[in-house]
Amino acid sequence: MQIISPRPVSIDAFPCQVPDLEVLDLLSFLVRHPSSAYGAAKSLGLSLSTAYVKAQRARQHGLVEADGRVLHVTTRGLIYCLCKNCEERRLVLERLMQRFEVKTDPAYVEAYVYLVLKTLHALSIPLEKAPIERLCSSATLVLAALRRAPLGELPKFLKLDNGTFSAALPVLAEGLARLGLAMDLGAHYYFPAFGLLVCKTPCREQCPLDAELRRARQKMRLSLQRLKPR
Repeated sequence: MQIISPRPVSIDAFPCQVPDLEVLDLLSFLVRHPSSAYGAAKSLGLSLSTAYVKAQRARQHGLVEADGRVLHVTTRGLIYCLCKNCEERRLVLERLMQRFEVKTDPAYVEAYVYLVLKTLHALSIPLEKAPIERLCSSATLVLAALRRAPLGELPKFLKLDNGTFSAALPVLAEGLARLGLAMDLGAHYYFPAFGLLVCKTPCREQCPLDAELRRARQKMRLSLQRLKPR
């Protein structure tokens, strides 16, 4: 069994292939303040017609969505923002964590975005058409890139360094766990199909792995007993 203990990594630049849509000022504002087009125009010093054109363009490309009159940046818009450096990176990552509904080190989300973008490039899928709004759908997309190969082959397939891959794994594992493709043991994720354990945080001396594995085996035995014909 392979155990992977992630370490935060620093991403200098994301492997992005996105068009220049001239909406970065609007995205930057909406990352900080969800707002109507009128409110954005007033705050950014734009004419109302210019703000509406930018908002419409951003919506057409899936970068923002409307809740009534209020515009919100989508997951796709946040990743576009990371690609274009439209706003302070940590804030964008925090917004992504809210969209994905995860609580982890922002550095792991940063590595996961890098992994997703490498997957999109490998599969020739543009960002605007990628099924990435939810964590589980983006994780499924990454898994699809394996084409039934072991999970450990992903760095080789995507030409990804092992440090970034291991840092992305806790977020990927969370997405797959929501689909029943990985087991959340507590402090670890377990991939039975791949014989792989992923620590949620760097493993230290007090790692509760043995106790978690015992509980997992007990749950599996109980589940199998319920399936036995009577």
